[in-house]
Amino acid sequence: FKKNQIPFLPEWIGGRYKFFVQAKAKLRPSSDTAVIQFSVFDGNRSPTNEYKYTIRQSIDRTTGYFAIASYLITVMDYAGSNQDRGGASAAFTSLGGTGRLGLGYLSPIYPWGFLGVVDMSGFIINSSNYTFATTELNAIYRKNTGERSEVRHQIGLFYKELPEVIGNGLGEFETTESIASSGPHYGFEYWYAMTPRLGFQVNLHTYFSMFKVKTPTNEAISPTLSYQLGLMGSYKLSKKITGLMGYAYRKDALAYKSQRFAGENNSVELTGHYLNLFLEWAL
Repeated sequence: FKKNQIPFLPEWIGGRYKFFVQAKAKLRPSSDTAVIQFSVFDGNRSPTNEYKYTIRQSIDRTTGYFAIASYLITVMDYAGSNQDRGGASAAFTSLGGTGRLGLGYLSPIYPWGFLGVVDMSGFIINSSNYTFATTELNAIYRKNTGERSEVRHQIGLFYKELPEVIGNGLGEFETTESIASSGPHYGFEYWYAMTPRLGFQVNLHTYFSMFKVKTPTNEAISPTLSYQLGLMGSYKLSKKITGLMGYAYRKDALAYKSQRFAGENNSVELTGHYLNLFLEWAL
């Protein structure tokens, strides 16, 4: 091939391509083979559409397996009430945070995938650190909603723990066994691309506790709603890594039925305004 341009036929489908080049000539050895890989936009590949595709790179995820890691740090507000102990209540503010790790998969052909997440949260009172865990397993569905935007839905199941703190009215606290429940989870994310590297994300995650796993008195769980609202800016660090940072408001709540008083609940609630740091990378 003697020209310095190689035509790329418009009917060729989009996807990931490899290009191999080797120089050959008479009376001399052939050169080493050079290889490059590049992505090709599917459909109309006019300059206008190519530009739109380039802009979307800040929010496009690499298909296949990927991992996530995030950390949320805040000053938490704790509120609890226990009717079985004479209405003993606990209310305090404490430094706390949540670390999350996850593994997921996105199909290169279909808009579906999955994501599993484990997180460990904690807060400090009386120089002691109290921790509690949450796990999720979700299906993911993605849909383009414009030239620069995308909506992602997550639907699945979760397991959530919260420690119950009992106050004695003198500013002293003790903990009982943790409360644990499970139920359905729904997450909604809206992504918008501003440049090929910069974008932002708005998210909402809801957790409806329906099933008892463990309570201190073995009584049934009372249905409660926990949720997280967030806004983050995203930056495409490389083709495989995206970093995000922003704000999140999170409320974790659990309640279980009182053993002594019919119709009453013992309850725990944790709220906080979080600094949210997030990293996602393709494996």
